[in-house]
Amino acid sequence: MKKILYILAVLPVLAVSCNQDYAVNAPTLEVSAPETVKVGQKVAFELSGRQDILSFWSGEAGSDYAYKNVDRMGAGDSYITFSSTTSSVNAKVLNPAQIFLSYSTDFSGVYTEEAMNAATWTDITSEFEWPTAMGATVPAGQLNARGIFPADGSPVYFRFYYHVAAYDAAIDNGRVQWTLSDFHIVSDTPAGEFTASDMFDQRWQLILGSGCETIPDNNLPSLPTTSERILFRSQFKPEVDLYVWAVSGPVAKPGDLNLGHDKGMGIKNLADPQLRTFYYTWSTPGTYDVTFVGINAGADGRKEVVRSVKLKVVQDSGSIAGPEPVEW
Repeated sequence: MKKILYILAVLPVLAVSCNQDYAVNAPTLEVSAPETVKVGQKVAFELSGRQDILSFWSGEAGSDYAYKNVDRMGAGDSYITFSSTTSSVNAKVLNPAQIFLSYSTDFSGVYTEEAMNAATWTDITSEFEWPTAMGATVPAGQLNARGIFPADGSPVYFRFYYHVAAYDAAIDNGRVQWTLSDFHIVSDTPAGEFTASDMFDQRWQLILGSGCETIPDNNLPSLPTTSERILFRSQFKPEVDLYVWAVSGPVAKPGDLNLGHDKGMGIKNLADPQLRTFYYTWSTPGTYDVTFVGINAGADGRKEVVRSVKLKVVQDSGSIAGPEPVEW
């Protein structure tokens, strides 16, 4: 009987001992860093304290602690980009096949030559780079679409116009085809570039003009199916001029994108020794709220400490003056 009483007396002591073993201590953390640095300069952050886990937030878009639990809405300029390629069969010179690019804000969406001609089209061909040699794939560059999309949010239609001149034996112009690839509307947001519209979204359609009735089906232009491309082609040595248009569906002005929450960078985990110096480099000038978050976690809970420093990153225009000397 005495033995049973002895065990019961000890049990509370064991319970307290277990709770103490699993208790989570509050992490400690202090951070020191220069106030002003240059673009491209490796910045040293001196760290002290004890933490099981440590994360770093640079203050840049996508890594700003202020957006840890807040959706970042991305808005910025939009750009038109694509690539084009020309190729030929048995042609000594470039067939005067021409590609023109334009847009309309009043096209009715009826894909006939009559309805298309009734709309107003603004030519933007000269805003892009185009191949001048056979077989060359040329990135068209970027055109800021700020002045293209109407302020009222109404859609825009884009149009590629393909004209092939009839075969001329004197110059042996043979046959030329064009490939237009990856016509994208790209949004430039604080967190990077995103494709707001691609060729599948844009639902391109063909309008076949005069001369196309002479083209065999396997030589007709084709639209995007499994790949993002419009292929303009015709039969070899066409007897008459050919006219074809590829017109997009309505393309809306890119709106704000929900980019979700920003994320920090893990720089220490539980198995790592205490980190005393951390280095990071900024490539863009600005003022950044740089944040370090120390965490201790266990079965009994989670505790954290947050430390932020303000850092000014300037263009490299000479030396950065140190602090003014003071009397001792």
